[in-house]
Amino acid sequence: MEITFRYINDLVPHEEIEYSRARDILTSILGMGYIYRPIIIEKTKNIIIDGHHRFYALKMLGFKWIPVVEAEYRNDIKFISSWMYISDKVYLEKSIEKFFNELLYSVKHGSSSIFMKFGDNIYSSMIDQIDFYLAIKEFNNYRNVLSLLNKIPLDIDICISYNICIAMPQLGEQDIYRVVSRGILLPPRTTYHITYLKSLRRDIPLYILKKMK
Repeated sequence: MEITFRYINDLVPHEEIEYSRARDILTSILGMGYIYRPIIIEKTKNIIIDGHHRFYALKMLGFKWIPVVEAEYRNDIKFISSWMYISDKVYLEKSIEKFFNELLYSVKHGSSSIFMKFGDNIYSSMIDQIDFYLAIKEFNNYRNVLSLLNKIPLDIDICISYNICIAMPQLGEQDIYRVVSRGILLPPRTTYHITYLKSLRRDIPLYILKKMK
């Protein structure tokens, strides 16, 4: 788990960021005076696997070089999971259900699945996973709608215990490469990479990064 430094403009994001989250991370980094977790990148194409918000925060702070640890999908990434949106607020059922039904109407059929539960209504649809995430970005107020729900890592057993649950479709390694090759960005925190590399902690003072030109 060797930490190296990469020129920040060489890193390739595949997801957008949540600006409020990036702002909080930026404030935290400045307050601590160091970054304690390197960005995890895919070794061959420099794709950011974990740390989009830290990457954005460091870029906004003007750093040219940032700490990274390289990963290979077959050796270092155990699984690419996704997220789910949950809530027990009954009054949200109809509006959230309507939003996702309208969304799915515009998405291509495919080999991936999305599971949804709204009270006693349970749905499972086969969709194209990349088309789904691109479609959701086009829907008005999608951020506002999803902000009404809690977002946690995917776990179907937990999902079905809630009144409202949307288990988002999962992406694979080749999907990430396809997104990057097309020069597009997925919504914030679309993927949830499960890897032992996330346990790596190393305090890297900001003054060291400032010296690197």
